[in-house]
Amino acid sequence: MDVTLIDFDDRQDDKNSAMDVEDDRQPEVIGSWGDAMHTDDVPEECVRLRAKIQRLQSDAEAKQNALDDIIALLTGTQEALDGTKSKLAAKESECAALRAQLEQARREGHHDAPALSSLERERSPYPGPPVTPRKTPSSGPGPHEADQQQIDELMGHLRIRDESLRAAELKLTEERATRKHVAQELQGAQAQMAAQTQEKEQLAALLRTAEERAQVQAQDARAASQCAAEVDQYKSKVDDLQKQVKFFRDNSARTSRKVHELVDENERLNEDLSAMQKQLKYKKSMDQALKRLMKSV
Repeated sequence: MDVTLIDFDDRQDDKNSAMDVEDDRQPEVIGSWGDAMHTDDVPEECVRLRAKIQRLQSDAEAKQNALDDIIALLTGTQEALDGTKSKLAAKESECAALRAQLEQARREGHHDAPALSSLERERSPYPGPPVTPRKTPSSGPGPHEADQQQIDELMGHLRIRDESLRAAELKLTEERATRKHVAQELQGAQAQMAAQTQEKEQLAALLRTAEERAQVQAQDARAASQCAAEVDQYKSKVDDLQKQVKFFRDNSARTSRKVHELVDENERLNEDLSAMQKQLKYKKSMDQALKRLMKSV
């Protein structure tokens, strides 16, 4: 009886060596994924960028309100300036009419030289004391004195109109200077708002980049966590397989010993069988000899 023994030890050693290689590789996988799990800095950067953007938005709203106020002031100033211009044009027309009346009265009263001197003094930028026209001696009040009185009244009215005109021109000049200053402030505010808008757009781009980076790192962290869970699962399977291998190895050793015992017992049984066959053969030969002897008797 031949018995073939299966060598379990060599196969199990090969399996154990392959599992040891896999166990050596697992920490490298965990280490490669572990570097991607640092996501604490990115949310803080996002919060800081959001706060800065909100602050810039508040500043931009304040600047916009200031610009609205400046525009309203410019609109009011423009309206006042237009009104002053119209009033100035009306006064210039009125002054022109008064001058025409004065010239007409001067021609009618034959007082060309005194009236012209008074008119030049009124229109000069540095008027001196008013010149009282000389009265020509006459025997009594005549039409010339009435004309002179009318001319004096017209000159006084014209002087008042000229003073009002100069005041209006001065006010117009001041309003133009104020408007120019406000326009310069408006241009500066618009330039500052443009710079803040550009900075806001840059910060928004940085915020989007930071959020995308945070999202990518979060995905990497989830993938790393999933990989770590799979690694733990594989380790558990490896432990189970190692336990099974150990069980099979121990069982193989016991089976091998039992097979050796059975082989030894088989050899003993074969020897006993050979001895019994020899005894049976000897007994059979003795029986045949005894039968032949009995027949011969």
